Amino acid sequence: MAFYTAYIDESGTDVASPYMGVGGVLAPAENWVRFEKEWQRALDESGVRYSHMKEFAQSQGEFRKWNPAKEFKAEREKFSKDILDGIIGSVVYTFGAVITKEHYENIVPHDLRKTMGTPYTFLARYCMIRVGLWAQGHTTKPINLIFGRGQPTGLVTRQHEILSAHEAVRKEFHLGLLTFG
Repeated sequence: MAFYTAYIDESGTDVASPYMGVGGVLAPAENWVRFEKEWQRALDESGVRYSHMKEFAQSQGEFRKWNPAKEFKAEREKFSKDILDGIIGSVVYTFGAVITKEHYENIVPHDLRKTMGTPYTFLARYCMIRVGLWAQGHTTKPINLIFGRGQPTGLVTRQHEILSAHEAVRKEFHLGLLTFG
Protein backbone atom coordinates (compact mmCIF):
# COMPACT_ATOMS: atom_id res chain seq x y z
CA MET A 1 0.00 0.00 0.00
CA ALA A 2 1.32 3.44 -0.95
CA PHE A 3 2.41 6.24 1.34
CA TYR A 4 0.81 9.56 0.41
CA THR A 5 1.91 13.16 0.79
CA ALA A 6 -0.16 16.28 0.22
CA TYR A 7 1.44 19.58 -0.79
CA ILE A 8 -0.65 22.60 0.14
CA ASP A 9 -0.19 26.28 -0.74
CA GLU A 10 -2.09 29.52 -0.71
CA SER A 11 -3.03 32.51 -2.80
CA GLY A 12 -4.43 35.86 -1.81
CA THR A 13 -2.62 36.55 1.43
CA ASP A 14 -1.60 40.03 0.34
CA VAL A 15 -3.63 42.78 1.99
CA ALA A 16 -5.06 44.09 -1.29
CA SER A 17 -6.60 40.76 -2.32
CA PRO A 18 -10.30 40.39 -1.47
CA TYR A 19 -10.00 36.59 -1.78
CA MET A 20 -8.07 33.92 0.04
CA GLY A 21 -7.51 30.47 -1.40
CA VAL A 22 -5.77 27.39 -0.09
CA GLY A 23 -5.41 24.21 -2.10
CA GLY A 24 -3.17 21.37 -2.90
CA VAL A 25 -2.37 18.11 -4.55
CA LEU A 26 -1.92 14.62 -3.18
CA ALA A 27 0.09 11.75 -4.59
CA PRO A 28 1.80 8.56 -3.52
CA ALA A 29 5.49 8.94 -2.68
CA GLU A 30 6.70 7.22 -5.85
CA ASN A 31 4.78 9.69 -8.02
CA TRP A 32 6.53 12.69 -6.45
CA VAL A 33 9.90 11.48 -7.79
CA ARG A 34 8.50 11.41 -11.34
CA PHE A 35 6.74 14.73 -10.81
CA GLU A 36 9.92 16.47 -9.63
CA LYS A 37 11.81 15.23 -12.71
CA GLU A 38 9.06 16.39 -15.08
CA TRP A 39 8.74 19.74 -13.29
CA GLN A 40 12.49 20.32 -13.51
CA ARG A 41 12.50 19.34 -17.18
CA ALA A 42 9.75 21.91 -17.87
CA LEU A 43 11.72 24.60 -16.04
CA ASP A 44 14.96 23.72 -17.84
CA GLU A 45 13.35 23.64 -21.28
CA SER A 46 11.78 27.03 -20.65
CA GLY A 47 14.93 28.54 -19.17
CA VAL A 48 13.36 29.52 -15.85
CA ARG A 49 14.52 28.63 -12.34
CA TYR A 50 11.09 28.33 -10.70
CA SER A 51 7.39 28.68 -11.41
CA HIS A 52 5.22 31.16 -9.58
CA MET A 53 1.84 31.64 -11.24
CA LYS A 54 1.48 35.25 -10.10
CA GLU A 55 4.69 36.11 -11.95
CA PHE A 56 3.76 33.93 -14.93
CA ALA A 57 0.32 35.54 -15.32
CA GLN A 58 1.80 39.05 -15.25
CA SER A 59 4.99 38.26 -17.22
CA GLN A 60 7.16 39.34 -14.30
CA GLY A 61 10.24 37.92 -12.57
CA GLU A 62 11.40 34.75 -14.31
CA PHE A 63 8.71 35.27 -16.95
CA ARG A 64 9.61 38.85 -17.89
CA LYS A 65 11.29 37.45 -20.99
CA TRP A 66 7.81 36.49 -22.28
CA ASN A 67 6.46 40.03 -22.19
CA PRO A 68 4.28 41.02 -23.91
CA ALA A 69 2.38 37.78 -23.43
CA LYS A 70 0.69 37.94 -26.85
CA GLU A 71 4.02 37.83 -28.65
CA PHE A 72 5.17 34.78 -26.67
CA LYS A 73 1.91 32.85 -26.69
CA ALA A 74 3.51 29.62 -27.99
CA GLU A 75 6.25 29.64 -25.32
CA ARG A 76 3.77 30.38 -22.56
CA GLU A 77 1.37 27.66 -23.72
CA LYS A 78 4.16 25.07 -23.95
CA PHE A 79 5.36 25.91 -20.43
CA SER A 80 1.80 25.69 -19.04
CA LYS A 81 1.18 22.40 -20.82
CA ASP A 82 4.43 20.86 -19.57
CA ILE A 83 3.77 21.92 -15.97
CA LEU A 84 0.15 20.75 -16.07
CA ASP A 85 1.07 17.43 -17.72
CA GLY A 86 3.46 16.79 -14.84
CA ILE A 87 0.76 17.51 -12.30
CA ILE A 88 -1.97 15.53 -14.06
CA GLY A 89 0.31 12.54 -14.55
CA SER A 90 1.36 12.44 -10.91
CA VAL A 91 -1.41 13.51 -8.55
CA VAL A 92 -4.36 11.37 -7.52
CA TYR A 93 -6.41 14.04 -5.77
CA THR A 94 -6.73 17.82 -5.89
CA PHE A 95 -8.49 19.89 -3.27
CA GLY A 96 -8.94 23.46 -2.16
CA ALA A 97 -11.24 26.22 -1.12
CA VAL A 98 -11.63 29.96 -1.60
CA ILE A 99 -13.36 32.51 0.60
CA THR A 100 -13.64 36.25 0.39
CA LYS A 101 -12.08 37.98 3.35
CA GLU A 102 -15.37 39.85 3.78
CA HIS A 103 -17.35 36.61 4.00
CA TYR A 104 -14.88 35.23 6.51
CA GLU A 105 -15.47 38.26 8.75
CA ASN A 106 -19.24 38.38 8.25
CA ILE A 107 -20.30 34.72 8.04
CA VAL A 108 -17.83 32.65 10.05
CA PRO A 109 -18.90 32.87 13.72
CA HIS A 110 -16.73 35.04 15.96
CA ASP A 111 -15.71 32.13 18.22
CA LEU A 112 -14.52 30.11 15.23
CA ARG A 113 -12.64 33.12 13.80
CA LYS A 114 -10.99 33.54 17.20
CA THR A 115 -9.89 29.89 17.17
CA MET A 116 -8.76 29.97 13.52
CA GLY A 117 -7.05 33.34 13.61
CA THR A 118 -7.10 34.04 9.88
CA PRO A 119 -8.94 33.02 6.71
CA TYR A 120 -5.77 31.17 5.72
CA THR A 121 -5.87 28.97 8.81
CA PHE A 122 -9.62 28.40 8.36
CA LEU A 123 -9.03 27.15 4.81
CA ALA A 124 -5.89 25.20 5.78
CA ARG A 125 -7.89 23.20 8.31
CA TYR A 126 -10.59 22.61 5.71
CA CYS A 127 -7.90 21.20 3.37
CA MET A 128 -6.56 18.90 6.10
CA ILE A 129 -10.06 17.49 6.49
CA ARG A 130 -10.59 17.14 2.71
CA VAL A 131 -7.40 15.07 2.50
CA GLY A 132 -8.62 12.93 5.38
CA LEU A 133 -12.00 12.36 3.76
CA TRP A 134 -10.33 11.27 0.51
CA ALA A 135 -8.06 8.91 2.46
CA GLN A 136 -11.00 7.07 4.01
CA GLY A 137 -11.63 5.24 0.77
CA HIS A 138 -8.05 4.93 -0.44
CA THR A 139 -5.52 4.14 2.29
CA THR A 140 -5.14 2.98 5.85
CA LYS A 141 -1.87 4.86 6.34
CA PRO A 142 -1.42 8.42 7.64
CA ILE A 143 -0.96 11.14 5.03
CA ASN A 144 1.83 13.65 5.53
CA LEU A 145 0.98 17.31 4.92
CA ILE A 146 3.47 19.84 3.59
CA PHE A 147 2.33 23.47 3.63
CA GLY A 148 4.11 26.25 1.76
CA ARG A 149 6.29 28.55 3.84
CA GLY A 150 5.57 32.13 4.64
CA GLN A 151 2.20 31.82 6.31
CA PRO A 152 1.32 31.66 10.00
CA THR A 153 2.87 28.26 10.64
CA GLY A 154 2.02 28.41 14.33
CA LEU A 155 -1.70 28.74 13.62
CA VAL A 156 -1.69 25.86 11.12
CA THR A 157 0.36 23.75 13.51
CA ARG A 158 -2.20 24.47 16.24
CA GLN A 159 -5.09 23.29 14.01
CA HIS A 160 -3.16 20.13 13.16
CA GLU A 161 -2.51 19.56 16.88
CA ILE A 162 -6.21 20.03 17.69
CA LEU A 163 -7.22 17.47 15.08
CA SER A 164 -4.39 15.08 16.01
CA ALA A 165 -4.99 15.28 19.77
CA HIS A 166 -7.87 12.85 19.58
CA GLU A 167 -6.75 9.40 18.47
CA ALA A 168 -10.08 8.61 16.82
CA VAL A 169 -10.01 11.83 14.78
CA ARG A 170 -6.33 11.36 13.89
CA LYS A 171 -7.10 7.86 12.59
CA GLU A 172 -10.35 8.84 10.86
CA PHE A 173 -8.65 11.66 8.94
CA HIS A 174 -5.35 9.76 8.44
CA LEU A 175 -3.35 12.67 9.82
CA GLY A 176 0.37 12.18 9.37
CA LEU A 177 3.23 14.56 9.91
CA LEU A 178 2.90 18.30 9.32
CA THR A 179 5.84 20.21 7.84
CA PHE A 180 6.45 23.47 6.02
CA GLY A 181 8.57 23.72 2.92
